[in-house]
Amino acid sequence: MFQQAVDTRPVAPVSHAPYRDLSFEFQSALLFAAIENFADGLVIVNRAGSILHQNRCASQLLKAIDAQRKQTRALPPKIWQVCQSLLNHSDLYALEANIILEDEIQLDTQGTVRLRVQWFNSDSIERDCLLVTLENRARSAESYAITDAQRYGLTPREAEVWQLKRADYSYKAIAAELYISENTVKKHLKSVYAKRDGWGDEEMRG
Repeated sequence: MFQQAVDTRPVAPVSHAPYRDLSFEFQSALLFAAIENFADGLVIVNRAGSILHQNRCASQLLKAIDAQRKQTRALPPKIWQVCQSLLNHSDLYALEANIILEDEIQLDTQGTVRLRVQWFNSDSIERDCLLVTLENRARSAESYAITDAQRYGLTPREAEVWQLKRADYSYKAIAAELYISENTVKKHLKSVYAKRDGWGDEEMRG
């Protein structure tokens, strides 16, 4: 079942002073490139469920979620169901509130996709739309594992085990993926946790 999250962080004022000398066309191209190369999938959808824009990552994940979908401008049912919950309860989830509905979608062979849906309001768009964010948890776990391996000084094998653990693999699944025993998995994870705890102690002492 999807979860509701509320972003209560204050919104800091944005200064556009450094960009005054940039042309509108250049700023638009820069923004488009940033969206297209964003690590997560971004989809803007209207109240009818039609996709107004999707970046490259979103296109790949939408295809993985529903390989049989023929209407490329329509959301897969699993995602649209969460969107409808936000739309149908607009009295509870006001447009002005920073409400984010979350869910997870299990893929057959590529792990899990974390789904977030929130209102998307823009002065350049006449009607209210929704912003759908799709996070490939396996890819995120890989990125975190690379950072952790460098930070904590993990061995290559520890990094492999840690990456799968961060992707919510069980001991049994990690063992099967890496062709090692479950006891070896536990041994590597014990070493990872010890290095993480030791790194924290060193930071405190420093």
